[in-house]
Amino acid sequence: MYWQVAYYAFLVLPVSLWFLNRLLLRNSLHWLIMWPVAIVGCYSVLLLGVHLLDSHLEAELYKHDLDGDRTFSGSEITPEMEQAAGRLTNDTGRALAPITGIPISLIWVSINYIPLGLVSLAIWRFRAHRGDFDSVEIDMTPEHSSVQQDPDGIVNPYQPPGSIKRVG
Repeated sequence: MYWQVAYYAFLVLPVSLWFLNRLLLRNSLHWLIMWPVAIVGCYSVLLLGVHLLDSHLEAELYKHDLDGDRTFSGSEITPEMEQAAGRLTNDTGRALAPITGIPISLIWVSINYIPLGLVSLAIWRFRAHRGDFDSVEIDMTPEHSSVQQDPDGIVNPYQPPGSIKRVG
């Protein structure tokens, strides 16, 4: 039963780490740090789930061991014991989990982080240009220019948005 919790934790770990960083840590960890942390965390949780599943299947198998010597002989070999032994021994996926878990974790974190990163970028861009969409009418006649110029009469084109000093 605990192995199922580990697999659900694998599924929600990238998103929960992202929101933990965004909400509680106020985005203090850069995404270049969060990405490998999430991959290593998912990989670790995946291997933990595989270990817990192996332990569960082994415990099911040894329920059929009547004399407790952890070997099966004579009357202990039943069809139920053979099915339990088959479930424990015939799974290549669990055996290869240390190898296949790395790309699976990388792909899963990517599937989660790319859309979250795009949404965060869109929110950041919207907040950065929030004042650009104001509907303020400005008199742009040459004698009533709304942009205050430098003493030399040159306007700085590299001023950030919203920092232009307006007259009148």
